[in-house]
Amino acid sequence: MTFRFAKIGLVAAALSVFGQARADGGNFYVGGGLGAGGINVDCSGTNKCDRVDVGGKLYGGYKLTNGLAFEGSYINYGKAKRTTDGSPTDNVKVDGFGVGIAMFGDVDQLNFSGRLGFATNRGKDDLMHASSSKTKLTAGVGVGFALTSQLSLQAAFDLSEANWGNNENGTVHLITVGAAYQF
Repeated sequence: MTFRFAKIGLVAAALSVFGQARADGGNFYVGGGLGAGGINVDCSGTNKCDRVDVGGKLYGGYKLTNGLAFEGSYINYGKAKRTTDGSPTDNVKVDGFGVGIAMFGDVDQLNFSGRLGFATNRGKDDLMHASSSKTKLTAGVGVGFALTSQLSLQAAFDLSEANWGNNENGTVHLITVGAAYQF
């Protein structure tokens, strides 16, 4: 748990640096969202398996042009739980830090985004006492509604892959609702 708070603190510190750099006329933005995370664990041989949990993300970026930005993010995909009779519950957790490019388009108050980059995803299997960090491709799409010229509501879908436990891997995804602020 402490490791997770430390990562969130690092992202918050990095985002505050973006805010300090505003003096050079940059086009920065920050955002975040909460929603449903999914981890595609193998449920064969279990009598109860829950692949969906609450997840969230924080991100920040710099718009290089009106339609292209460099972006950094932290995503927590939540945890999956699987239970077999007579055994303790196995929890698999996945989170990661990513960098990449984001592409934007606006139509009136609606904005659309696409993201592509790389994320170092860390998967941890509590029952096996094993974890693994791998850098994987990550992608996402989103739609937003501008409340003001700086503040918008956002809905997004993010997808990547992760490894956890003993040679187990799969896709991870996150569907979020949140907000973004441009400064």
